[in-house]
Amino acid sequence: MSTRQAPWFAATALAATLVGGAAAADQHLAAYAEKIRPLFAERCFSCHGGLKQEAGLRLDTVALMVDGGESGGAVTKGDPAKSLMLERVSDPDPVTRMPPEGEGEPLSAE
Repeated sequence: MSTRQAPWFAATALAATLVGGAAAADQHLAAYAEKIRPLFAERCFSCHGGLKQEAGLRLDTVALMVDGGESGGAVTKGDPAKSLMLERVSDPDPVTRMPPEGEGEPLSAE
């Protein structure tokens, strides 16, 4: 796994674990609520939240991430490395990477 994939692998792994009902769900839910959801709120919800859903995608709940939009599920339950979200945020092509150009800097490894 490349350095640019590491933080998003963790995010999609967490989302997939929450949906899968793992034994450590409480710990993962706390990490999601404290770190991941605020990042989504800051960088993703303006286009993929409750008020607006570009490409039919909402990212404001894990269930909606799994359901996905026009391109399918944003996270892949049980196999987060294959998640569309990971693919899109780590895409080297600025035309297809999320968040899109003009919506702030690409997400950092941090």
